[in-house]
Amino acid sequence: MNSLAESKPPFEAQAHQFLLEEFKALRKEIDDSVGETRLLERVALIATGAIWAWLAEKNRLNYWLIWSPLVIIVLSGLRSLAIFHRIKMLGLYLNSMEVKYLQPPYGWEHSKFHREHHLISMSAVIYWIILVILAIAVPLSFGHAAPEGPTL
Repeated sequence: MNSLAESKPPFEAQAHQFLLEEFKALRKEIDDSVGETRLLERVALIATGAIWAWLAEKNRLNYWLIWSPLVIIVLSGLRSLAIFHRIKMLGLYLNSMEVKYLQPPYGWEHSKFHREHHLISMSAVIYWIILVILAIAVPLSFGHAAPEGPTL
């Protein structure tokens, strides 16, 4: 019985190992989430371009199809926003862990580079705004503000 109790690592070592593994998993989740937002940006842009290119090639400006990129962009942008909020929540948790276990706080959440990453976040916001503006301006420029009758 003593040998079983002695073979288990002390609680502090288990807690340290758990926190280390949790940190690695959360960092991977953040990295994957950032990658997903970039994928959403690319897919929305490519889908928009593909739809408009197809319509231009067919020389047929269908009311519903010409506005469909706006729907794709808005839905993709909302998904990207939800992912961004999840990343922020993970960052706040990692921040609290750094404050608790690293004296003085070191780590990414307290670094100068992390505090300056807001430009990257702003560039994503600007990207989505520009896409929405384009998705509204292009159909309007072709006079497709209102349907002229059944075009499907």
